[in-house]
Amino acid sequence: GVIEDYYTTQFLVFPNPAMSIITLGSLNGVTADYKLFTLTGQQMAEGSIAGSVTLDITKYPKGIYFVLFNDAEGNLLETQKVVFQ
Repeated sequence: GVIEDYYTTQFLVFPNPAMSIITLGSLNGVTADYKLFTLTGQQMAEGSIAGSVTLDITKYPKGIYFVLFNDAEGNLLETQKVVFQ
C-alpha cells in the first residue's frame, strides 16, 4: 500500500561504518541529487547519482554524517545515516 511504499528504502550507503570510501547506490535506478552533512548540519559534499557513485571520505573528520537524497525538484526522498571511522 501507499503507507508501506513511503518507508521503502530507495538508496544504499555502504559500507557503514566506513573508513576510506562510501558508495551511494540507487536500488531502482532512479536519478537523484545527494548532499552529505555532518551531525551539526555542515554540508561537506554534493552531487548527483544515477545508479551508484563512490566518494573518498578520507578527507573528512571521523564522526556521524547524514546523506540526503533529493529528486530533481529538490524534494527530500530519503535520509541515510553513516559513520566515518
